[in-house]
Amino acid sequence: MIKNYLEVYSFMKKILSILLMLIFFIPTYAIPKYQIKNDILYENEKRATGTFEITYDNLKIKVQYINGLMNGICEVYDSEDDIIMKALCKNNEFFKTEVFYKNGELMSFELKDKNNIINEYYLKNGKKIMSSNKNKRENILYHENGKRLLVTISNVIKIYNEKEELLFEANNGEVVDIGFRTEELNDGSVNFLKGNLVVANLDKEAEFLTFLYSTGEEMLKIDEDYRIKEILFKDGTTFLKEEKGRVIMNHKDGNLFYEMIGESINIYDNDGEEIMTRIYTNFPEIAEIKRVK
Repeated sequence: MIKNYLEVYSFMKKILSILLMLIFFIPTYAIPKYQIKNDILYENEKRATGTFEITYDNLKIKVQYINGLMNGICEVYDSEDDIIMKALCKNNEFFKTEVFYKNGELMSFELKDKNNIINEYYLKNGKKIMSSNKNKRENILYHENGKRLLVTISNVIKIYNEKEELLFEANNGEVVDIGFRTEELNDGSVNFLKGNLVVANLDKEAEFLTFLYSTGEEMLKIDEDYRIKEILFKDGTTFLKEEKGRVIMNHKDGNLFYEMIGESINIYDNDGEEIMTRIYTNFPEIAEIKRVK
């Protein structure tokens, strides 16, 4: 009887030892190790394939990977689970990107292929405010009502008021005569008139030409080299301004929307944070990576 008891006791000890070993080793092998090195996602030191959720800097990114590279749909959510970006990517390159405001309205759209880049930007109210087409060498700014304000195509510049009436045209640096007459004022400045309507004013130093809305408010200012210096909303708020190589665009409430310094472009969310910088950088600070499927 005692012998049987000792045999059972010995057997139970072996079982317990095996269970303890399993408990010790299972976490090591059951929890995959993820890391991103040189923009490549690894799972247990092998290039990962599947759909993953990456959390960092209060952002949640749901993205598809093939052989360690982003391929397929990439969605970015903020801390409140509102979508702020959706993109299609191939081998870590985004070729179609949409960025959203917190209210769900589209903020910007970009479409890339080997030969062209198309961009569109929108205000919070859903109105398109700017578009560009690299192939056509075309850039367009829009009025609040959606009509064209400024069009540049290659070396041609055209400026329109909010009724889309042509106010100015230049081709290869030469001003095109569109039938305006001039009127010199007592202070030395010059008005440009279309019929009896003043459409622009040249200051007395002949440094800046200011175009007007059809109702008389200042709209757009260019310098003697036809460079845009400032564009105003009808209420006088700065919409666009160029200063020392930096170009900014604002919402009508005055909050910064778009910034270009050299070749670098940033767009900003409702809180004034650089949304593109937050999305595309800081991978070294990733807090969590988990497989979704």
